[in-house]
Amino acid sequence: MMLLLDRLINLLLLLLRPPVKTSFSLLML
Repeated sequence: MMLLLDRLINLLLLLLRPPVKTSFSLLML
């Protein structure tokens, strides 16, 4: 479930702003 949500959030962030998505990925790591 969480993975699915993460996927959706990543896609949304990517659509909104690529840099934000990268930051989010770094935070997740």
